[in-house]
Amino acid sequence: MRTYIVQVHHYFGDNYKSTDHTHRVQMPDIEYKRLKIAHPYSRWQFHNWVEKQLEKQIGSRYDGEGYNSRYYIKSIKVKR
Repeated sequence: MRTYIVQVHHYFGDNYKSTDHTHRVQMPDIEYKRLKIAHPYSRWQFHNWVEKQLEKQIGSRYDGEGYNSRYYIKSIKVKR
């Protein structure tokens, strides 16, 4: 099982308060092998999978009507 460390910058409310959080997303070995076979040299596929899993954990990145971001991802790294 691979663990990805995701640094996220969160925005709270209309007064532009913000903070940085660190989240962990775990990728099963089966999923890693599937992505590695399909895209052997692409880092983007792994990051895309991690972003989707993070969205399941903390919610949608954008609010319902506008294009206002509630958070953005600063970095995604594999814990070794």
